[in-house]
Amino acid sequence: MPPPRATDPDVHRLFLKAVGTVVRRRREAVGMTQERLEAASAVHVTHVRAIEAGRRNASGLVLWQLAQGLGVSYGTFSTEVEAEVGASREG
Repeated sequence: MPPPRATDPDVHRLFLKAVGTVVRRRREAVGMTQERLEAASAVHVTHVRAIEAGRRNASGLVLWQLAQGLGVSYGTFSTEVEAEVGASREG
């Protein structure tokens, strides 16, 4: 399946869901609470919760902060998000 295009009707929803899935998966893998992620990333816990739920869009800076707080590079994080978008489209 080709990668999603910005003009695809569901791309916004898929992206938000993928970001939330990757943040939650990474956070839980290291045994981190949402509150600890807030402290590690300087992203307010209510924003973390909304991102994980796929309800809030995050700027590039916020995504970078979350990646840093989770101990991964922004490149790795964005690659995982892209893979998750692809998996969501296939499933």
